[in-house]
Amino acid sequence: MIAASGLALALGAAPTLGAEWEYGVELYALAADVKATLAKVFDKAIHSDKVTTALSNTLKAKPYNLGPDGTFKMLSDGVKDIKTVIDAGK
Repeated sequence: MIAASGLALALGAAPTLGAEWEYGVELYALAADVKATLAKVFDKAIHSDKVTTALSNTLKAKPYNLGPDGTFKMLSDGVKDIKTVIDAGK
């Protein structure tokens, strides 16, 4: 999730660099086998003992994996939610 959210936002260290969709880059247009391999690797990492322990010790949370499509939906929905809050504050 950190990787996905980090790619979806402009870097704080480079404020003139916009988010990837401003440049028309489609990060989710991966070959099916590459996407499947990455999904397996991320799932293994998400459920590793180190991640489980870190989440438990810091956030009192358990790891869960939404998969590529679920993560994309969550991040997309989050952008809409944040925009709604910002617009409401204007």
